Amino acid sequence: MNWSLVSALADVLGATAVILSLIYLAFQIRDARRSFVAGAQQQLGGDFSAFMASIWSDREVFTLWNTAITDPEQLSEVESTRFGMIMFSMFAHFANVYELSRIDKGFLERYGTIMDRMLSASQVQGWWQRQSHTYDENSDFRRYINQRIAQLTSN
Repeated sequence: MNWSLVSALADVLGATAVILSLIYLAFQIRDARRSFVAGAQQQLGGDFSAFMASIWSDREVFTLWNTAITDPEQLSEVESTRFGMIMFSMFAHFANVYELSRIDKGFLERYGTIMDRMLSASQVQGWWQRQSHTYDENSDFRRYINQRIAQLTSN
């Protein structure tokens, strides 16, 4: 055996080891991504459940929510402001859902029904029309919400 052959075999073995390492790394990255997405989905689901529970578990807040949705003219200035703060919280949550959908496209589809139910309320739409300027006008999230509302109102 000459040294050239030994060198060539060493190069092949080295290249094989590098390729196997890259394949292993790809699997590790994929698994880490799955874990991240699962954790983020669980967190967002828990956050929204807590948000909704904060509304229906408190009689005063639920009355405020219900009045704001069904008969907003009955709200005082303070109650209107409180409803606005609830809306800011809800849309901040929706923005987080939208951002997660950039990583997991199916997440927005799975969550869209919940968002659409909230967005179908005319008072929520009205609040968004008045407050959407708080999001950059070039924001993908702002465009997405505007499109969803347009689709909901055209049906």
